[in-house]
Amino acid sequence: MDSHQTIDEAQWIISIRKTLTQELEDDDGGGDDDNISRAVRVSIYAVPKPLMATKPEAYIPQQVSIGPYHQHQLELYEMERYKLYAARRVQKQVPNLSFEGFIERFIKLNRMFRASYHRYLDSSDETLAWLMFLDGSFLLEYLQAFATNVLKDLARVPTGKISHVIDQTGKKSTHNAVLRDIVMLENQIPLFVLKELIELVYNERSNEVFATMLSVGDLSSIAFDHDSATLYLPRITLNENSEVILKNLVAFEATTTSEAFVLTRYIELMNGILAKKM
Repeated sequence: MDSHQTIDEAQWIISIRKTLTQELEDDDGGGDDDNISRAVRVSIYAVPKPLMATKPEAYIPQQVSIGPYHQHQLELYEMERYKLYAARRVQKQVPNLSFEGFIERFIKLNRMFRASYHRYLDSSDETLAWLMFLDGSFLLEYLQAFATNVLKDLARVPTGKISHVIDQTGKKSTHNAVLRDIVMLENQIPLFVLKELIELVYNERSNEVFATMLSVGDLSSIAFDHDSATLYLPRITLNENSEVILKNLVAFEATTTSEAFVLTRYIELMNGILAKKM
């Protein structure tokens, strides 16, 4: 018998057993952890295959992996050292908590981690906790460098080796490549991971800091004034990452149970407007 086939079959059996065991535990219920996991909605999906086939590079990270879906891509391992730098900086901001302390806190959130992903995660609780801590630290380091002037006293300028990938001016090619990757549908961690780290680092100002990282305005601001026959649209800035952002937003919309494809209709509207002007 072919040894490669035997290994594949063995891995398949292990995966099936883990999946069934996990599902049986979830079906039993009766615990606080189980109630928490049921309350968490799936928020991180896989890109539908028809969309992935059209332009894979728009959905597969090329520079940095965030979350479990692409963590084993060898070509992305170079960025892991920057995650370690970010984790060290986060830990220094919370001196009363060791690295092991962070991991213990994150292990307690494992059911919530797993419940957030559409795919089954074949990782141990400790592995997943380290992944969330490292990736969350990297994202926090990336985002807090762009705190608004309202929080200028809290804005942190990246220094040392990590400044190579975080550029407040947005002019470095590596910065743009990282930005492109972290908006991809499959390259995500649950939002509550970032909120957990922000609460630990900023304490009573955590809500204020978190608010600066959120986008202001959305498609719900679209309005039409019948009296003046004026259509009001949200202002958007187009750059080299715009195509990737829009494609992944459309993919996200396609994976949710929502019947109203608002973003898809919006893109069709904009295409129609631009086509008439050209």
